[in-house]
Amino acid sequence: DLLVAMTEQVVSTVSNCTAQELCLLLDAYATKRCFVQSVTDAVTEQTLMRLNEFTPSQLCLHASSYTRLGMENEELMRRISNQIIEAVGDEMETSLSARDICIL
Repeated sequence: DLLVAMTEQVVSTVSNCTAQELCLLLDAYATKRCFVQSVTDAVTEQTLMRLNEFTPSQLCLHASSYTRLGMENEELMRRISNQIIEAVGDEMETSLSARDICIL
């Protein structure tokens, strides 16, 4: 599988990804149900470091990806939830779409 073959390259370059790219990267693994510990560890580390850079919609997709991979990380999910609640509660932020709510 290409995703498994790319593991070393993904792990070594994940720190260069934007929030959107982290979402798409994890979604690619989740869509294929391809759990690779080193990739998810690297993505999680970057996610926690840059949580404020994610839009609420991106956070919804990210949470969905973690769930589809069967990952349980209470701290990460708590922080994602808090970030979504904070952003949605802020009138300056865009509201969540029906799609965002459904994938949570």
